[in-house]
Amino acid sequence: RLLEIEEEVFPEHKQAGEDYMSEHLTNPKAIIFILKDEDTGEIVGYQHAVPASSEAQNILEASAYKKYRTGKFLYITDIALLPAYWGNVGMGEKFRAFFAKAKEMGYQFVSLHMESAQGVRPGTSLSQKFQEMGFEVKLKEPDWQETKEEYDFLVLDLQKQDKAMLGDGSNNPVA
Repeated sequence: RLLEIEEEVFPEHKQAGEDYMSEHLTNPKAIIFILKDEDTGEIVGYQHAVPASSEAQNILEASAYKKYRTGKFLYITDIALLPAYWGNVGMGEKFRAFFAKAKEMGYQFVSLHMESAQGVRPGTSLSQKFQEMGFEVKLKEPDWQETKEEYDFLVLDLQKQDKAMLGDGSNNPVA
C-alpha cells in the first residue's frame, strides 16, 4: 500500500521505488509511522526516517552535509499523505510523537529536505510550516537532486526545541 500512496502523491521523478523503500523500512534504526484513517483503518500515508549516516552515499553526499552525517542525526526520507487527508489527520500530534521517539532512540537532531515553495494549499510552504515547528534552514539547494526545484535542508535540534514536543498542535505542518 505504501508504494501505491507514493505513486499517487509524488510525480514519477520523485518516487523512491520499491528497493529504496524496502531498504529504509527494514533499517533497525529507522522510525516509521503509518497513518491510518481513524474510521476505516485504511492506510492513508506514512513517514519514515533513517540515520543520516546511512544516507551519506545518496542524499547527503555533498561535502556541505558532512557535519550532518553522524549518528546524532535522523533524516526524514519521506512524508506522504493522500491528498484527501491533508489537514485532517492531526499531523502536529503525530510529529510530536515522532520527535519523542527520535529522542528516545538517542537522536539529537532531525533533518529533512523540503521543497522551498511546496505547500498543500496555495500560498503555503511546507518548509515554512516546519520552520514554525522549530526547524532551521541550514542549506538551500537551488537544483536539489537535479529536480530543477529549490529545496531547503532543515534541521531540528531536539535538545533545544519545545514547540514540536510540547506545543498545542497549532504548528501542524499539513494543516
